[in-house]
This record gives sequence, C-alpha cells and structure tokens, in this order.
Amino acid sequence: MKTTIIFIFCLELLCINNATPQSVYFDTSYVLISSDDHDIKNPQFDKSVSSVDYFTRDALLAYEKWSSPLNSNISARLITYNSMGSETNITNDGFMNIKPSVAYFTAVNQNNEGAIVYQTNKNGNNDIFFARFNGVTWSTAVPIAADIADENDPSITPYEFSSMKNFIVAYEKNGDVYLKNYFNLNWLNDTNITLEESLYCSTPKISTANYGSHIVVAYLRNLNDTTTSIAYHYCQINANGILSVGTQKKIIQSGSQSNIRFAMNDPAELNYDYDTLGGSSYYSVSPYSTGYNITNQSRIVNGINYCGTGSAHADFTSDFGFYSAICWINELNDSTHIIANARYNPFGVKRFYVGSSSEKTFVNLSPKLVHGGYFRFRMMWEKQLNGRTALYESFMDDRLSDINMISANIPDKFELAQNFPNPFNPETVIEFKVMSEDEVRLVVYDMVGRAVKVLADTKLQPGTFTSVFNGSEISSGVYFYKLTAGDFSATKRMVLTR
Repeated sequence: MKTTIIFIFCLELLCINNATPQSVYFDTSYVLISSDDHDIKNPQFDKSVSSVDYFTRDALLAYEKWSSPLNSNISARLITYNSMGSETNITNDGFMNIKPSVAYFTAVNQNNEGAIVYQTNKNGNNDIFFARFNGVTWSTAVPIAADIADENDPSITPYEFSSMKNFIVAYEKNGDVYLKNYFNLNWLNDTNITLEESLYCSTPKISTANYGSHIVVAYLRNLNDTTTSIAYHYCQINANGILSVGTQKKIIQSGSQSNIRFAMNDPAELNYDYDTLGGSSYYSVSPYSTGYNITNQSRIVNGINYCGTGSAHADFTSDFGFYSAICWINELNDSTHIIANARYNPFGVKRFYVGSSSEKTFVNLSPKLVHGGYFRFRMMWEKQLNGRTALYESFMDDRLSDINMISANIPDKFELAQNFPNPFNPETVIEFKVMSEDEVRLVVYDMVGRAVKVLADTKLQPGTFTSVFNGSEISSGVYFYKLTAGDFSATKRMVLTR
C-alpha cells in the first residue's frame, strides 16, 4: 500500500552566458498583471522544446486567477518580446481549476498551435482537463483523465510525428504515474509507467527529449514521511503512437529532493530543491538516458534557496550552450527576494524584494522571445499589491548570436561579400545575404580544408547579416570562409596577420 505526501512544485535550469554584455539585464521591475478582484498566481510557459532557433517571437503564458480560497480559473495569453496579448479564460466557473501546464509548438514565428492541461474539482474530485489552441482560438476544455479516483499534477509536452502536432500528458493517480498520448488527433490508452514501483510516486514532469520522438518523464518517490527522491524514464514513441518505456533511473543524493520541473535547454534540464542540513538549495540535473550530471545553481547566494527555473538560448555555433539565465527564490535575514542571474555575467546577481520570509511567492522565466537580432527572457513572479497577488516582471536582453541582422529587406539573391578588413588582426566582419528562409551554414577553413570555426549553422529569415570572426586563437596565414544555403554555395579567401 503506497503512502502519500503533498508537495509544492517548482523549477530551474543550468547554463552559461554570452561573450557580449546584455543591453538590459534585469535592471528594473514593474507590475505586469494585476486585478482588484483576483489573485494572479502560478505563471507557466512551455519550456520543453529545443532552445536552438532564431525566429520564435512569442510564447504561451497561462496562470491562475483566484477570486476566493475555493475558486480559481485558468487564463492564457500570448506574449512577445515587448507586448502581451488579450486574456482568454480557459475556465470560467466556481470550481478549483489549478496547476496549468502549457505545450506550445515553434513551427512558425508567431501564433503556433498549443494546449493547456490543468487539474479541476468540478466533478467532485480531482480530474485532468485539456484545451487546445489552433494558433487563433481555443477549444472548449474537455476531461481526459476523469474517474472516481483523483488524478493530480498534470504535465504536458508537445511533439511532432509525421508532420502531425501531438501531445503527451503525465499525471499521478493512486500513487502511480500515468502517460496519456494525444496522437494523430486521438487520445490513446493510458500507460502506467510505475506499475512495478512499490513506493508512492507523485508530481510527474514531462519534457520532449532532444531527439525525435523521445520524451523524458521524471517524478518523486516517497522514501519515508520526510524524504523524497527523483526517478526518471526515457520513452520512445513508434509510428502507431505506442510508448516504449525505458528502465527507471534514479538521481542519487543523501538528502531529500523535491519541487521538480523541467526547464528549457538542450538537452532537457530538470530542476529541484535539495534539502541541505535543514535548509534548501536550488539544484539542476541533466537526466541523460545513460546517466546524469548535477549542479548546485544557487551556491553563490547565502540563505535558503528554492523554486528555481531558467531558460537557454543555445547558439548553433562553437558557442553552443551560451546565452542563459536562471532565477529562484531566496530567504535570508527575514526577507524574501527573487534572484536573477546569467551564468558568468559581468553584472552579478540581481535581487527583487518580495516581502518578509513568511511571504509566499513563485517565479518563472519565459522561453526566448526573438526581436530582430536580439532575444529577451521575461521573468515573472508573485507579489502582494493592494491586498491582492499580482504578477511582477523584469527582463534581460541579449544578442541572438555572433550573427546580426543589419537589414530585413529581402535580397534578390544569396550573396557572400568579401570580409572587411582584409588582411585583419584579430577580428574581421563577414557580410552575407539570404533571399529566402533556409538553413544557412557559414564556416571558416584553414589551407588544408579543416574547419576552424562554425559561425552559423541554423535557419535564418530573409535579410542581410554580418558575422564577426575572431582569429586571436589561431596562427596567422590564409583562411577560407564558405557560405551554403540550399543550393547556393560560395567561398572567399581572407588573410590573418600578426
């Protein structure tokens, strides 16, 4: 017989930074969403998809609107780099609709397909409901897991198979973790992935893995009344939508692990709170199919640290993995702050006061929102305002990559210009034109044809771009740079002098 324990859940991510300073780095904060009649809580995004793209301009935001301690509804908006769309009420009743989880595709620049799942007690016990977004309008929410037992803590991730937009939902029922697959417009039978597990399992989280039709599912195992530990499975989906569930793997630490959530990175990052001698630290783990790596993300900040999250912009160049930010909640000296940090940033951590140490809050960080040659992470958290809970916001901006769009005018042909200056020491600028959206690759080679630096390997929109090549770590001599895009290919010569 499995025994239960209740959790508040949270988030995070690991990662690093950019070699160039941000134009804005969490410099200020302001009220984003507030109401005289409702508490606005629990902002959620989809951060399960790949962080490698240069074109996604919006994200789907869901949150809870509480009118009383017994009534909460789910609302959603699209947000961009510097704007926020109108509010859509996914629910509008007198019940407890809570714990929204968001799935959002990134196939086009804006207005993609997506979905929200949430937990509700409208039928007398806890059930899981699902609403789908077609890029413009929302469907009516329908139950997808609703029987006499409570279904709790839904988590959803999107995936594509044979050009179809699909979703997988994880949830807990009777101390087991179930997966429900929305495949080719149909809901398939549930799969109990913890059937052989003797311990009570709870708060499942799900993410698309970084290759094809693979997903990773993590959850908590109740070791005793005070200790929980993380386990996870890799799963694969075949052509008929059937799930193949991999062997259970465990994250081994001596203390208690809790508040798990995936955050945006390549590969997937799982974030959690780790109990350290009665305190708490914000950790992340990379749960690979063959093992895992653990990082204490809050080690630079004293006090109790928890509820961390993050987002990454992974650049498809030799700088892959840079451009990332993390945030979490910190309690120190009877005060609660939101902490914002970019890995290896020159500015240090930023702090935003929430209230005393008894003040409850929650923080989340949007996925990357692209605008021209820059991207933005929008950080949102709960804070009291005039007796109600409001969402506050701060943000950071950074360059998308060493590739900068200098004109959005559509050229009449692909073109690779001569670098300038040439000869150069140590930096030179390479300009090129892209006439149609395509996969673009710009690589520097030495005299014998070995790749020295990958400056670009990604999909770009039409326009004129520049890339800065720094040769400070290579010897002087003759080098070549080659641009390929679709059927177009061009190579030019340049000289590095000392």
